[in-house]
Amino acid sequence: MKRVPAHRRKEEGGYILVLLAGSMTVLLSIAGLAVDLGWWYREATKLQSAVDAAALAGVVYMPGNLSKASATAMTTMAKNDFANGANGVVVTVSVVPGYSRRLKVCATDSDVEVYFTKVVGMDPIITKCAVAEYILPVAMGSPLNEMSQSTLGVWPAINGHCSATEDGDEVLSAHRGMFPDHTWSTFTGCPPGGVNGPPLGPNPSYDATGYNYIVDVKTAAATSIQVYDGAWHAAAGTIDGNQGTGATLVDTTFKITWDNATPLDTGDDVLVSTTMIPSRSLAYRSAWVTLYTAGAIGRYNVNVTVSTNATSHGSNSFGLRAGSGAFALCSSELSAVNYSATCPEVFADQHLGVNAQVASSVASFYLADVDSVYAGRTMTVGLFDPGEGGSTIEILDPNGNPVSFTYATVDDLPATAGALAYSGSGTAIDVSGTVTRPTYRRNAWKFNDRKVEAVVDLPANYTALYGTKTWWKLRYTFGSGSVSDRTTWDVGITGDPVRLVLG
Repeated sequence: MKRVPAHRRKEEGGYILVLLAGSMTVLLSIAGLAVDLGWWYREATKLQSAVDAAALAGVVYMPGNLSKASATAMTTMAKNDFANGANGVVVTVSVVPGYSRRLKVCATDSDVEVYFTKVVGMDPIITKCAVAEYILPVAMGSPLNEMSQSTLGVWPAINGHCSATEDGDEVLSAHRGMFPDHTWSTFTGCPPGGVNGPPLGPNPSYDATGYNYIVDVKTAAATSIQVYDGAWHAAAGTIDGNQGTGATLVDTTFKITWDNATPLDTGDDVLVSTTMIPSRSLAYRSAWVTLYTAGAIGRYNVNVTVSTNATSHGSNSFGLRAGSGAFALCSSELSAVNYSATCPEVFADQHLGVNAQVASSVASFYLADVDSVYAGRTMTVGLFDPGEGGSTIEILDPNGNPVSFTYATVDDLPATAGALAYSGSGTAIDVSGTVTRPTYRRNAWKFNDRKVEAVVDLPANYTALYGTKTWWKLRYTFGSGSVSDRTTWDVGITGDPVRLVLG
């Protein structure tokens, strides 16, 4: 074997050291870049989370209060360590053209920390944006500018404080269950111990704030918001279907606020009118009376509550409508023959208490306006004390076809109170039949004083199926005679109404 001279070995050793030193520089640079990239990714993720939070926080003040939306977004950015104008951060907040309920927040950070890559002149700038929008809760009960029995087959209805839940009002009946002397003609007050007394205790769904109806005014022309037969009257069976006689006193208050074009922000709502209508008031009997005349575009909330006196136990049915000049019925439903883009909508929000009265064995009622933005989600329909004396209840899609769903009773009443569990699936809820009438119940209908929830899977191809149609309905079948039901409905859609969307 040929031996390498000693001087050559020394030369090669020096060359290897040079190569090793160069390699170490490259390796260290690569390692430094990896560290910095990891840091930049962390900062980019943190910045994205901040603009997401800012957009979601600010959008609730749209479209009527952009200044507050912007201020809220800026404050949220600062809380997340990205204050506008500090440490190289610039934040912008803007409206998304064509989308009044969307808010865009962008942030640029030009002072990102650089550690190991300074030597090669790396100077990264990170920019992130987020767009948030809110979807209004579904409108219930009517696409028209009038809610009344003559237009919809149902009266909006509200029960007295001392009525019981089996009277059909899930929200304002203060206690559950009947008691031996409770009939419309003989009942004389709340049970012993008040609303917490016998027989079955307080109503867990009781809400003293009552029912809310929305009047959506779309023109600056003077628009009258009117109530029909707003007073409760002693004579049962009158045109409005009021119930209760004798000492019953259901004083009803209509309070109207204007939301100032910020539907999700109640803090800036303006109280514009309060009208307390005493029981038996002749001034409001069987007539349309103006509660308030709106002169500005926006949503007006009509809150309806009742007195809490001991004899407030009847049921008061009434009508609501809105219009400019001589009243003309119109619809916000694009497919309707009387559609108008400026039609002031009148509908229920969250809960709809109704007194259904139709002189037919089969009747359909507007339930909810479900827009295509809800495609692929789940809709839950709540029916309280439904269909007494009827046969079936179906849920109809915007094309008028029955849909499949699952359903179940969801209350917590004990079996000893006649609360047998019911569940099933199909295209109809069988509401026929009776159970052994338990103590403290006036009748033995299957779903008397019960709540049933039906769950519907909304199709992903919503627009392809329904086009511009959006209103879902309930169809009652009573077999013979006429449809009659004092009940409470509610509708919910899965998912947060405030969400992030692609910019």
